[in-house]
Amino acid sequence: MSNPLHRFEEFGKACLPVLSCVLFLLLMIVPWPTPTAKAILSAFPLMALCYWVVNRPEHFSMAWSFIIGFIQDVLLGQPLGVTALTYLAADFFLRGQRQFFLQQSFQHLWMVFGIVMIGVSAAQWLVASLVIRAWVDVTPVVLRAVIGILFFPLVTLVLHYLQRSVFSRS
Repeated sequence: MSNPLHRFEEFGKACLPVLSCVLFLLLMIVPWPTPTAKAILSAFPLMALCYWVVNRPEHFSMAWSFIIGFIQDVLLGQPLGVTALTYLAADFFLRGQRQFFLQQSFQHLWMVFGIVMIGVSAAQWLVASLVIRAWVDVTPVVLRAVIGILFFPLVTLVLHYLQRSVFSRS
């Protein structure tokens, strides 16, 4: 029979990737003193998604990618499903190349994240423009992509520390 404490620890391990994404989503709705803070934080869920899909896909299913994206659409008032579908596409791409990414340096993964970030941002911008039938200002989209790429090492460092501290326990 399994120890209840052990079961609780295993449950915590299974929830960590999703909870970290949810935490980043919640940080987006905190009233920050500058709009730049919201732009910075809106890139964090995608960073976490990319990290967990590559490093712990068994604890972060494709369904979670869709759900996290959908929640982000709701919280930011974006057309529903846009972020969800782009996050799902990013997840699909990263899972398909996961073994390759694990064999590469961090700089390579950072570069791939940059490509994913630009692709997701461009797709969201294009779909949002099509939905409202007018070209959306691209400046916030570019700012979000650049900030996301620049902050990726910091976010992955935090997530790596969490992963090591939680998943390295026996």
